[in-house]
Amino acid sequence: MPGGPVRVIDFGGGAGMSYLQAARSAPGRVASWTVVERPALCSRLSSLHGVDDPIRFVPSISAAGRADLAVFASSLHYAEDWRRPLAEVAAAGCGTVLLEEVPAVSVPSFATAQRYHEHRIAVWMIGLAELIETMQGLGFVLRLSERFASPIEGLASELPMENFPPTHRVGFASTFLFLRP
Repeated sequence: MPGGPVRVIDFGGGAGMSYLQAARSAPGRVASWTVVERPALCSRLSSLHGVDDPIRFVPSISAAGRADLAVFASSLHYAEDWRRPLAEVAAAGCGTVLLEEVPAVSVPSFATAQRYHEHRIAVWMIGLAELIETMQGLGFVLRLSERFASPIEGLASELPMENFPPTHRVGFASTFLFLRP
């Protein structure tokens, strides 16, 4: 990103590993890194970083404050209403939104259950046309769209969706970069 230090919102950013990667690869460029995580985790995660680090953990995007960049690294599709966090980061002033590992489909969005070890968790397969329309409505344009092989159990492959009709399968997950002109 051009300019000086960047303020980042990292939705579903876990323990802040993306912050560590960014801080090491672009020293001095991170003004603030705010991870939005489940409330029960925020105080515990804060203890993993130094008191002088520009990273903090909050339970909601509204608590994050203003930001330049929003990062959703394999997290948007777990939001109960995937459109809401996008609207919230737009309201926080973000001019750039990076969506990684999005299970994008060519049909309208639909919810399903993902097997995660012995559990099943709710997940959205996000309709590509709906995603682009939502972002355009928030004032963003799509600048990058790329599919890539997500590692599943150590192997790079398409998402395992053989139980879905071919029209509803994701194939490879996608990365999207949206900018405000």
